[in-house]
Formats: sequence, structure tokens, C-alpha cells
Amino acid sequence: MLRALQGNDPTRIDVYDVLALLGEGGMGRVYLGRDESGRLVAIKKMNELARAGGAHFFDRLRKELKAVERIGADFTPPVRKSCLDPHDPWMAVDYIKAPTLRQLVQQLPRPLPVEAVVWLAGSLLRVLRELAAKGIVHRDLHPANILVRAEGSLVIDFGLARDLARAVTQPYYAFGARGYMAPEQRDGTHPQTPALDVYSLGAVLAFAATGEDPGTSEDWLIERDAAGRPSLPGLPQELHDVVHACMRHRWWERPSLEKLEALVRALPRGGEPDGVALLPTDALGVLRDYAEMPVDDRPEIRQVPRVSEPARAPLGSGERFPVGSSDQYVRPVVEGDVLVVAGLAGVVQGFGRHSGDRLWETPLGGRVESRPAARHGTVVVCGSDHRVYALDAETGKVQWVHGLESTIGSAPEVTDDAVVFGDRAGRLHALDLAGGRRRWSFAAAHSFHARPVIAGGVVYAGSWDRSMYAVGLESGKEEWRRPVRGEIHQTAAVAGGRVFFGSGDHRLHALDAGTGAPLWTFPTGGPVHCEPVVDRGVVYFAGSDGCLYAVRADTGEQKWRALAGSFTSSPVLACGRLWAGSFGTVCSVDAADGGDLRELRVGDAAVLEVALAPDGERGRFYLGTADGQVVIASARTSGGPRR
Repeated sequence: MLRALQGNDPTRIDVYDVLALLGEGGMGRVYLGRDESGRLVAIKKMNELARAGGAHFFDRLRKELKAVERIGADFTPPVRKSCLDPHDPWMAVDYIKAPTLRQLVQQLPRPLPVEAVVWLAGSLLRVLRELAAKGIVHRDLHPANILVRAEGSLVIDFGLARDLARAVTQPYYAFGARGYMAPEQRDGTHPQTPALDVYSLGAVLAFAATGEDPGTSEDWLIERDAAGRPSLPGLPQELHDVVHACMRHRWWERPSLEKLEALVRALPRGGEPDGVALLPTDALGVLRDYAEMPVDDRPEIRQVPRVSEPARAPLGSGERFPVGSSDQYVRPVVEGDVLVVAGLAGVVQGFGRHSGDRLWETPLGGRVESRPAARHGTVVVCGSDHRVYALDAETGKVQWVHGLESTIGSAPEVTDDAVVFGDRAGRLHALDLAGGRRRWSFAAAHSFHARPVIAGGVVYAGSWDRSMYAVGLESGKEEWRRPVRGEIHQTAAVAGGRVFFGSGDHRLHALDAGTGAPLWTFPTGGPVHCEPVVDRGVVYFAGSDGCLYAVRADTGEQKWRALAGSFTSSPVLACGRLWAGSFGTVCSVDAADGGDLRELRVGDAAVLEVALAPDGERGRFYLGTADGQVVIASARTSGGPRR
């Protein structure tokens, strides 16, 4: 969870602006930083106590730096910059928008099911295999040092790591996490081998399956029964053999990584291929929230204060007005002369698009986490209370409500007579726009978080089961399904008989809209979690690698790439430029060649939604921010050059 900086915290470290405090430990503090390109990093900076500890603590940072540099980015966040000055050492690694295993389990109503724990075991074994191949023992594997992503787990904090190729020249210190430290690590009487990490892995799996840390005695030894097995109340029977084998007291009795892999493969769903996330839908929802939010935690929901009267003079570029409290993000949509805004406060509001007058306010039964949709004077909103609401755009009056058993996962899409959306149980739903009557439901293997798109009587929707689906709008029947290698976060674009979408496999995909046949893929430097824009035979999109891209729609050939920063919204085209929200700014480049990088400064918070005004008002934006504001912006004033 992000915490505000205190008086003694730095505001800048080398090339990084320090934004917030991520956490702290015995060696120092970890800060969220951002460089001039917009890249976010986690900066570990040693504190005065650690520096006063002399060579031992400094050596821990040096070892961590060397260990991380030897391990690939598929297993731990890569190092971006570091300083080993003994007077002020620090290191910066990529900031990953993912929860730790501890955060994930704490945010769920129950521990992970067996198949999810098995998936986690396989994911972590991939990391341990890589460490063993490089001759590294982590020695501090526990739930707070594991980042969970749908595409695989990452391990962080190598401060206690040991290089097995180096001779031990310093006295042994017993460091580690209580409940996760192997007996030989505690007393230092046995060799420090990969068996240490195997022990910790067993304890980690027990935590994931029970939601509780392993119990220990006053001397930090794990509690065991009369037969020597670890005491782990609530551990599912299916996991006993694997967990107990990992946590054997004698290090030489624990299974090798190869034998452990065989044990895991024999478990339920243990034979699934790498990369198939067997997480429950509520866990995937937590991962999606972390991936899409500009911070590492969902804002706390508080009672909404009374909104001050907005300005009654005609609104111009740069004007703003509050529609929620400062810790609640909002998402706008335009319907006729009404600007409709919804957000985490669970209140939908209508404003005069030209005057800013608040026309109406309608409270719902839950927060709104996705963009509303509007058509023919009707606004459709999905709430966290498992309900879909249809409101009159002019009055805010509720026209109908449709309830579901599961949590709604996607934003709604509307046509002249239908509403389509997805839920976290892996189902697409279609309703009548006029009265909310259920038309059909379609089942997939995992949840839908990407807003569906409708073209030519077909619904195209990407799922977290790593597939793009085409479903008949009238029939609700599958027309085709195309699997890819990454989860699909965002909406596809359909143009010229092609479907374009990004995924967690670091690629933009193009499929034939009629058959689902792959046409081409375009690789990037990170997951592609934005909605692409297609115009005049060119596909524009933003990558999580900090770049804006333009590629040819027919061949996938790159036209240009522009390094522009870290993006918090999908891009839009206006006035010959490509625009995308970022932290406190809207960045833009020339759509023809990706040059002339400029930015409009609109505040301090992330811009999460960029809504264009109707065609008659070219170049006018309505920006929804993470601090409860709607900002009016004009594309005709492209802002200043990036400094």
C-alpha cells in the first residue's frame, strides 16, 4: 500500500522523483519513483542504522544487486539503476503493478483453492529452477517477497541471497522470516543449499492454502506433531504430501527440485502447461485491480461528501470540477448535452456539458469500477453490487435494474437495442436495452474484464482465460475462439474485417474477424493492456513499456514508435495527434510520425479515462482522474514540449 512521504523522506533520488513510500524493513525504506520518461521504479534506499552497521549491511545490498542482475526479468523485476556509494547506497528496479502473495490472500474472502495453490507451486518452481541454475539460494522466500501475476509469479528482495560459488568469509547471521526459515538457516550448522528455499516454498504453499503463517515456538522453530510433521491446521489433504516433504526438518531428506516438480505434477491440475493461471475469479479480479490502478492498492471507499456547486459560467479548456472525494477515481461519458460521470463513490451524476451545472445525482447500491455506456438517451452502468443499471441521461431516473449472482467484471457495451457485458465468473451476458430483459448468457473458462465490442452482429470479447471470443449478438452462440499466450485486459478494436487487441504476452494481435484466424502479431517491451485505435489503415496503441506505437493494420509493420512515459488510460485520436493519460498529464504525439512529444499538465493525479466530445466539437476532452475530478481539455491546445 502506498504511504505518504514524511518530512525526513527524500523527494528525489538521482534521476527519480520520489512519489510515495512503498514499505520499509531492517535495511531501509522502499520508495515509488518516476524518471523523466514516466517509468515507475521501486527504489530501495539503505537507512542510517543500516549504514552504521558497516560492511555487513552494505554487503547485503551489493549481493542483492548482483543476484538480481544475474536473474532474468521473467523471474524478478530487473534493475534499472543503482549506486553503491557506501555513504548513500540505493538500487532501483521496475515497479510491478501486482500484489504480493500476502496482499492477495488478505484481500480474498477465503484462502486459495487447491488448484490455485498447485498453480502457484509450479510458478515458483520455475523461479527456483532458475536460481539453482545460477547457483543462487534466495534464503528469504515468504509471502511478502512474492509478486503474483496471471502470467507467473516473481520473487523479490534478494538481500539475503547467497552465491554458492563464493566462499563464506564472514560470520553467519541468522536472518529470515519467522515461520519460513529452515532449521539449518536458523542455527547455521548445516550447508546453505537450495534445500533452504524448498523448505520456505512448503511454508509459502501452506500459507496460500490456509491463510495463516506457520506456527512457531519462542525459538522460531516450527511446531510439529509427534511424528515430526509440521503442524499446519486447515491444510487440505491433497497438499499434505508436497508441503510435508518440503518442510522436513533434516535438509537432506527434502526432495530435490526435480522430484518436487514430479510431486506437483501429480496433484490436481498439476499437469497444466506453464502460464495457465488457475486462480479463482475473485483472485483474478484482485490482480486486475492492481494491474489497472495507478497505485498498488484500491482506494478506500468512504462516505461521499457533499459536492460543491460547480461553476455556472461556460466551461473552457483547463477547467475542472469535483465529482467525488479526492481518493476516488471517476470515469466520464458524453450523451447528448449531458456529461455523465460515475466512479468508486457509487454515485452517478449528470452535468451540463457546456455549463458544468449539476443536473442530477443518482446513488447506486455499489461502487462503479468501469466506464458507463450510453445510447439514445439511456446510460448503462455496472455496479459492484452485481447489478446493471439503466438511467435516463436527462433526469438520472432509474429505468431498470438487472441483477446477477456473480460480480460484473467488464464495462458495458450498448447497441441500438442491446447491452452486453462480462462477469468475473466467466460469462458474457446480453440484455435488451429497452427493458433489461435477459437475452442470453455465454460461458467461458475464466472471467471477462475487457469491455466487449460489437461489430456486424458479432460480439468480440477477450477473457482472462487467454482467449478472444466471437459470439453471435442474436444467438449467443460461439462463432470462434482464438487462444493467445497472455490474459486480455482491455477492449478490442474491429475495423476492415480484422480484430485488434493486446494481451499480457507483450503483443498486439490481429485476427480475421470472420474466422478468428491469426493474421499477425506485433511484439512490444511489455504487456499491452490498452484499447487500440484504428484510423485510415493504421493501428495506434500504448504499451506498458512506456511507448506509443503505430503499426499498419494490414501487415503489422511498424510505422513508428515513440517513448512517451507511463500510461494510465487507453489512447484516443484527435486533431491529428495521439493522446494518452498519464500521471498528472495527457501526453500526445503527432499521429503521422510519432514526433513532437507534448504534454498537457492537468493536475497531480493519474488520468484514467479520456472521453471525446461528439464529432461536432472536435478536439474537446473530458478527463476522469484518480482524485475525483473531471477536467476539460482541448486538443487544439496541444500543450508544451516534454521537458
